[in-house]
Amino acid sequence: AAAVAVAAPAAGGGAAAGAAAEEKTEFTVVLAAAGENKVNVIKAVREVTSLGLKEAKDLVDGAP
Repeated sequence: AAAVAVAAPAAGGGAAAGAAAEEKTEFTVVLAAAGENKVNVIKAVREVTSLGLKEAKDLVDGAP
């Protein structure tokens, strides 16, 4: 399965700290291997990237 890191909101700090910190909107994800649950990896790729089924499958199949 692919591991996808999701940033959690910072706890505490008040409104001033929240206004100063920018929300990260771009992430670098490396798909090292699909493993045995290729269907679940394809579903995760589709959800994260908004790709179609064929495009997501091709991306997962192209992983090492």
